[in-house]
Amino acid sequence: MRHFRHIRTTFCLLIVALLATDAGYAGENVDSPKNVAEAIKRLTDVFGKHDPKNSRQFRVALEKDETQQPEENQPKVRDKTSGLTIYGTPYQLGEAACFDIVQNHRRTVFRLDADKEPIVIRRQERYFVARVSIRCMESAAWEFQMTFLSHSNPDAIDKTYLKGTVKWLNDGFQLDGIATDEVYIASGELIPSVQMAEVRYLRHPEYLEIKDQWQGFHWTEGPQGDKKAIPDLKRPIGNPSSWLEGKSDQSK
Repeated sequence: MRHFRHIRTTFCLLIVALLATDAGYAGENVDSPKNVAEAIKRLTDVFGKHDPKNSRQFRVALEKDETQQPEENQPKVRDKTSGLTIYGTPYQLGEAACFDIVQNHRRTVFRLDADKEPIVIRRQERYFVARVSIRCMESAAWEFQMTFLSHSNPDAIDKTYLKGTVKWLNDGFQLDGIATDEVYIASGELIPSVQMAEVRYLRHPEYLEIKDQWQGFHWTEGPQGDKKAIPDLKRPIGNPSSWLEGKSDQSK
């Protein structure tokens, strides 16, 4: 258990060192909530409060078109994705402050060979419903985990995808987390990765803004050739990218 805590602490430090750069981001750090009720209040300030007579949620369009080179000396890969992300109003579940994320998207992945037409290697239509649960640890630090409640891929249901720490801001909050995932390569196959993420939820008077940055890394390889789900910081996969970034299409 102590070893696990040491690994988790190391991951958090790595996230801060690699991704937590505040340049160009709005928001200033503020004191953390004192309890779950105060955390719910903070989340409500960002996502709004459920009103049975006027139920509304923030909707953010997903538009992504980027080119990466997951593997050295291999063709580049273009990822073109469009969809919609909906953020639910906060609620309390036990000692956790929670909110839900609903997303559906359509994705096409191309292989880009030099001087050739792009070749489609994957087509994908997916949806998921995820719960983000935020809890206060005994040390008074706040942690979160994002778990899939439902997913178009049955293997993902009940899986905790992203987990890490919470930074509270004067106009929102930030999630710094780590996840095991898979990424497409030029052959159309998937390779395992560790994703380190920074996601900011910023509330403006008339809209919600999300800013995020994700960086993938190959798994660390042990002396026996065995792979461990620990990021090999010397072997990043492509460049930092965004997945959730955008502004809501309506006020609350």
